[in-house]
Amino acid sequence: MYARLSWAEKASMPMREVVKGMLAGLRRSFSGQDFLLAVIVSSGAIIVLLYGAIGITGNPVLTAAIIFVLTVALFFCGHPAEFRPNIIDGLFVGFVICICVATLMNGIPPIKELQLLVLSLLHYPAARFLAVRQPQLTFVATAGAIVAAGAIATSIALVEQTGFMIGKPVVLGFGHAATLFSISLCFLAISVVSSSMSSGHVIRTCIGLFVPAAIFAASQVRFVFAVLAATFAVAAVISQRKVALIVMTTLGVAILTGLTANYRVTALHVERDILGRPQLVDKAEVAKDPVSAALASCLGSGSYNNSVAIRRALLNDAIMQVPSSGFFGSGLASFRSACLGRASPHNSLLQAAIEFGWIGGLVFTALIVLALLRVWPLARENVGARFVLYSLIFTTLLSMAYGGLEVGALLYLFLGLSGAAVNAHKSGEGLQG
Repeated sequence: MYARLSWAEKASMPMREVVKGMLAGLRRSFSGQDFLLAVIVSSGAIIVLLYGAIGITGNPVLTAAIIFVLTVALFFCGHPAEFRPNIIDGLFVGFVICICVATLMNGIPPIKELQLLVLSLLHYPAARFLAVRQPQLTFVATAGAIVAAGAIATSIALVEQTGFMIGKPVVLGFGHAATLFSISLCFLAISVVSSSMSSGHVIRTCIGLFVPAAIFAASQVRFVFAVLAATFAVAAVISQRKVALIVMTTLGVAILTGLTANYRVTALHVERDILGRPQLVDKAEVAKDPVSAALASCLGSGSYNNSVAIRRALLNDAIMQVPSSGFFGSGLASFRSACLGRASPHNSLLQAAIEFGWIGGLVFTALIVLALLRVWPLARENVGARFVLYSLIFTTLLSMAYGGLEVGALLYLFLGLSGAAVNAHKSGEGLQG
């Protein structure tokens, strides 16, 4: 009722009635599912902001508790009674069986990694029973608030560290904070591209995304934005060509603005990471640290602090180990790099093949591919399915460089939502949105 009143009528109302009307409107528009989805896809960013506010850089027990509570809360937003299994569910169960067999054959892995894997896998059933629909205002407002807070914290760090920063800024004690904030921004952008907004609304939203995107680009976040561009290219093919181009253009200009504003560090990263040329500042650091010197010698010239060279080395080591992994692999957290020792291969598909064997790798790959193929045709007609598809593409591509099966919660989340979308379509109930 309050929303239908004119501005003159609202102005003449007592303040108490105005506040009551606004609160009633907020209650009607609030969606628990959308709030929890926004919080979960931004959980890394929220943890950085929370820990930064209380002055700590980590607490494994608290982190696990937060993730578990959010996952359970999301599960209770769903409707398990309407569950009807499909082939995506079957492949997920098959992948879990492969994990169990590999664990039985290779022994119990490190407890921390095992706990992280279980917490991540729980996101599949938590999302599997949800209604698949267009992200509501609650999702946009929650994710937007998190992105804004992250942008403010990152901009402060950029200003304070100008002149001596040689990589990403340390924000609230975390060197990877800008990357986590940018992931939240990407899901916000995906919700815009997958929506049925008018062009005017999209442009206004893009204006709001411009400054945070420029700040995160100035912080040398690169691969996340490259993955988002690839996701939007798919969006342009499916049905949202105009909206995808508007958002891509806006973010592209914002990223160039951010990189140019921090030209000194941008040039250093181009020289070091892309061209592979050793920098004087890197040589000075290597000279002071024998461990760094040995690592740089193993990886090759220009590899110190070079994230591209490090990931290339991990990728090569992982590819070399796949043929010898056997049917059931070597177990969780067993991957070893020739130069880096015990590390994550940063590629979920290769990690599955190495640690859970050829069968586990094949089942995991089939799970992702089949989910994409089943949701793709639904995305042409439904906004909710589009959001699921674009998010699944984004998280899958992200897992190719930042991936880890034990920290792949968002990938499992959208695999679960893919199963929900297929289930709703098959049942004849249709998809919402």
